[in-house]
Amino acid sequence: MPPVETVEEAIRTAEAFVGRYYGFKRPLEARKEGDTWWVVFDVGVLTVERVELRIDADSGSIIDYKAPEST
Repeated sequence: MPPVETVEEAIRTAEAFVGRYYGFKRPLEARKEGDTWWVVFDVGVLTVERVELRIDADSGSIIDYKAPEST
């Protein structure tokens, strides 16, 4: 996978992963901390269900995935 250099690339990378499991997905937050991108999506249709992902900026690989939390 190519490196992830911009917030748009981070969102696209995370969206491709999240889209495999959820039909509805809306980005809520994306930020870079060191060599890691943190991206948060809402995947709930009627309620907010947060999915959090960490992406390695150098490799573009998903490092960590946190399942939805209803809020």
